[in-house]
Amino acid sequence: MQLNLNRFSIILVLVLPIVAEVFRKYIIYSNVWLIFLDVILLIIFVRTLVKYKPPTIFNLWMLVLLIFSIHGLIYSLINDRSPLSLLLGLRTAFYPLVGFLIASSINFDKNFSNQLIKVVLLLAILIAGFGAAQIYIDPHPWNGNIHWINYVPSEIEYGRSLGFGGFDQKVNDQFPMINLYRPHSIFLHTGKFGQVIWGLSAILLVLARYLTPSKRAILMILIILLNIITFQRAALYPLVLFMFIYFFAFSNHKLKLTFVLALMSLIILLLDSEVIYTILQRFFSALPEIPERLESVLFSAGALLDNGLLGDGWGYYATGAEILGGGNYTDHFGGEGGWIIIAAELGVPIALVLFMLISIIGTFIFLRSLSESNDRYLCFWSGFIILLIPVWAGTHNIFGSYIMMLYTSIPIGLYFNKSFNLKIQDNLF
Repeated sequence: MQLNLNRFSIILVLVLPIVAEVFRKYIIYSNVWLIFLDVILLIIFVRTLVKYKPPTIFNLWMLVLLIFSIHGLIYSLINDRSPLSLLLGLRTAFYPLVGFLIASSINFDKNFSNQLIKVVLLLAILIAGFGAAQIYIDPHPWNGNIHWINYVPSEIEYGRSLGFGGFDQKVNDQFPMINLYRPHSIFLHTGKFGQVIWGLSAILLVLARYLTPSKRAILMILIILLNIITFQRAALYPLVLFMFIYFFAFSNHKLKLTFVLALMSLIILLLDSEVIYTILQRFFSALPEIPERLESVLFSAGALLDNGLLGDGWGYYATGAEILGGGNYTDHFGGEGGWIIIAAELGVPIALVLFMLISIIGTFIFLRSLSESNDRYLCFWSGFIILLIPVWAGTHNIFGSYIMMLYTSIPIGLYFNKSFNLKIQDNLF
């Protein structure tokens, strides 16, 4: 009974945020749904923390958050402002703690892992399928009346575009049947849709360690297709790149793979297809955009330095903090990077330390995939997930996306789960 209840908790952690988002968008637009979710996850969190001993790194994580909380409280007192915005900072940190704790404490076996794959894959297919239906049923959501499937609450000020991200006309010309754009799916904006699909994809990639190579390959193809629907390039492109690296690095037939790749490249050149060239051009167009997106960080540097080396207090610029007396970071610094917010709250030195710390942990775990003494598959994908977080946060406020951080912390927790990672050698790394 205890074992089943513990395993049921991760199902709740996966499903309940999706239910809350559906109710928030299509039933009654209210943050009350998120409060209900907070309470339920808090109960699950406390119960798990009482029953199970977490890995050492979890305790260090809690210690760091305690220091950050004291930092936010002190700055609230110094600046004579309400400390309530600190609650939203705690909320942002709470969700990844829940995902990590639950995933690291569950007693895993091959059968349960396969069952969990079915649950996660079903969620991803339903969410992405809903997004695909939005594109097919309502090809021009920003022109006139929209189908109910593309409904957005009137309280959300998206303007004429309704927050949908359109593709450039050159791409649309190649697909005359539909007008491609980035849908919301069941969420309130396109970004969260892509982030959630990425988070579910990360869980699937780690759970796939128990699958046969052929089933694993099929699952990876499905993951790519799901992420194409969201077209969140910060997720899609690294996935494609590292899947290619994985297939080449872990294959016993490297010469055959090289030959197939060369043959496919030759066929593409011989076909001289404008459609293929357009897709490839769109794919690689993200590379020159990286420095352009990072310009916002550079433009913010002066304001961050004027802000002081210790920031304005942790939680002050958290998502929605202005409601409780906090600040809106875009009014002061611009941009949308997660590291801008951390630097504004905690100071530039602390932001740099956190960036390096996450990068070092991710690199350390990823490099373990080179050694036969470790679970090479698990180290490869867990390291990849951890390494992508600081890079993605350079251009997007992913730290403020509670569902993404919840889901992304689950595969990291699985790495530290001794019943899942049977070759783990210590509690820290």
